[in-house]
Amino acid sequence: MLIWRKKINGKIYDKTILDIAEKSVAKGSGINLNTAKKIFELLYYTYGDYPDISKDTVKYLRHKYKWDTIADKWFREEIRRWAAEKSMKKKKPSKK
Repeated sequence: MLIWRKKINGKIYDKTILDIAEKSVAKGSGINLNTAKKIFELLYYTYGDYPDISKDTVKYLRHKYKWDTIADKWFREEIRRWAAEKSMKKKKPSKK
């Protein structure tokens, strides 16, 4: 997994996620449902993981940009669902 990085105020963030969010905000809206879906798809399909750098980036976006209520709710639910799905896969007993 290759993550492009961007340093802001001494902290490292995921540049690809920032670029997606900044394009949405430049159009005059905050983080809308379409943008939230693009970010989630990047994490789920491209990265296949939610590493700390991506978590820090999403946290940064939550503080810096306004999230549409629907987008925020959808994104949080998808992340929770994905985390639960991943933890269930880890807990499956191996067949002997």
